[in-house]
Amino acid sequence: MNFDNIVYGRYYVGDSNFFFQISQTTIATWIVGGVLILLAIIARIKINNFKDVPETRFQKVIESLVEFFNKFTQGILTKEYSYFGGWFFGLFAFIAFSNILGIFAPLRPPTADLATNVAMATTTVILMWVAGIRHNGKEHFLDYFRPVPLFLPLNLLSDFSKIISLSVRLFGNIFSGIVIMSIIYMLLPWWASIGFPGGLSLYFDLFVGLLHAYVFVMLSMNFIYMKTPQK
Repeated sequence: MNFDNIVYGRYYVGDSNFFFQISQTTIATWIVGGVLILLAIIARIKINNFKDVPETRFQKVIESLVEFFNKFTQGILTKEYSYFGGWFFGLFAFIAFSNILGIFAPLRPPTADLATNVAMATTTVILMWVAGIRHNGKEHFLDYFRPVPLFLPLNLLSDFSKIISLSVRLFGNIFSGIVIMSIIYMLLPWWASIGFPGGLSLYFDLFVGLLHAYVFVMLSMNFIYMKTPQK
């Protein structure tokens, strides 16, 4: 079995050694991004026709979704820092759609690529620093020297370890699902690969996919909250 990320083409920048490549992860990421952009455009057009009292099922679903995520965000970050909610809603949508992509297309999910997860985890740490500087000022930097200056390397390492923690957790759970399903499909004859394996695939793609999108966002919010003043 080959679990490698299929590369369709590699393109060099001029005569340099720098290059970019089009892989299955790249294609899957474009698809997920395109679907989310399309849904956002449709929702934006529909919002212009929303009434004060919901009359359509679409408006009820959108308002329920926004209300749920607002409560979820405020429950972790509190109302004062809930302005991060928009970013994390987009992040949750991207991870969730990436994880369930396998249900609709025979493509490797973007979240099964460690590089994708590292990029998302890095944005969490950057936002964590931004929140700390914005709300704590110079105290954000002084915290790295506490309880004694000798702890500076450990405190910095603690921040960067969050990138590893978030990205490897998501990668491990999504990639392990791919490996397990590949082994099952390899061992079973073609006529036996419709019932039970199909249900198991739905479990890994849908339930596990949504669960770990939730876990990634929840942990990211907690990391940011820990860098803000506690009242």
